[in-house]
Amino acid sequence: MIHSGKSVVQIARELGCSEASLHGWKKAYLKGQQPEQIDGQQQSPEQMAQTIRQLHKEVEYLKRQREILKKGDEHSGRGTESRYAMIRSLSVEYAIKECCEAFGVFPQWVLSMEESRTDSEGSEEAELVKQIRRVFAANKGRYGSPRVSQAASPGWDRLRRESS
Repeated sequence: MIHSGKSVVQIARELGCSEASLHGWKKAYLKGQQPEQIDGQQQSPEQMAQTIRQLHKEVEYLKRQREILKKGDEHSGRGTESRYAMIRSLSVEYAIKECCEAFGVFPQWVLSMEESRTDSEGSEEAELVKQIRRVFAANKGRYGSPRVSQAASPGWDRLRRESS
């Protein structure tokens, strides 16, 4: 844990004790240790452990940023639409906020692009629903989906495939 590099869970299993007990013992041990001089500052073992945890988080963050940038280089084009498409495709694996930070883009920009895309798709879908209702009403509610799809626009087939 402190010196062995093993995880708390692993050591707790080996000793046959709970993780909470092990954490308590570790805390008591660290309190008994003398502060050390690091970079001209006195730091207790607890402060050093906190600094190490913070640095580990920072290293993980920078690794993710590097991965995002590497994958971003695979996408061609640097225009607005291509950057938006790149962030959308990477958002499956990474948070949108992290992608935006890596590429120096404001998350609000991505959200506004998303809203405009949704609005245009929503209006297209609303038009199809109106058309389907007209066909259904014109045939006194007797048409099922096969006949409605024949009578409606080709967009109906696309909409039906996307919903299933």
